[in-house]
Amino acid sequence: MILKHLAMAALAFGALSCTAQKQKTKASETAQQQMKDGYPTAKPAANVIRLSEGENTFNKDLQMNITFVRLLEDSRCPEGANCVWMGAAKAEVELMGTATRPMRIQLATVDNTARNLQQSAVFNGYSITLENVYPNTTTARGYQDLKGKYVIDLKIAPQGKGNKVNSPATR
Repeated sequence: MILKHLAMAALAFGALSCTAQKQKTKASETAQQQMKDGYPTAKPAANVIRLSEGENTFNKDLQMNITFVRLLEDSRCPEGANCVWMGAAKAEVELMGTATRPMRIQLATVDNTARNLQQSAVFNGYSITLENVYPNTTTARGYQDLKGKYVIDLKIAPQGKGNKVNSPATR
């Protein structure tokens, strides 16, 4: 009986491993078509802002100052590794409207309430979503090696119907 349960657990573990790897592979194949050294070469979509670590920009249309402060963690499955969980990257972003005080938020590449990770937040009536983090870690180049070299894509859309947001309005 115990062997039967162990065998079932091993099969489930193997299935999860394959699923996580397939999800990563599909996203990687599309992204790598327009990548150089792990960074995107194509311009982001119109409603996406791309920032390097430490970079600050003011968006006139949104009347908002946006700063990519730093990447707090990167536990994403490294390229070339076989992982059970695809992992997550978490970025610290500072937002400030023309009539608001600055606010720091943490956004992750996945929603995972058990780990207190959220991909989107609301600020000044806009949904801010972490779409991508570049580059991916590799088995030879980890989070510590990439500190200060990360780039993120933030999708910004008016809060409303159809926007996936997991946090309450903050301003």
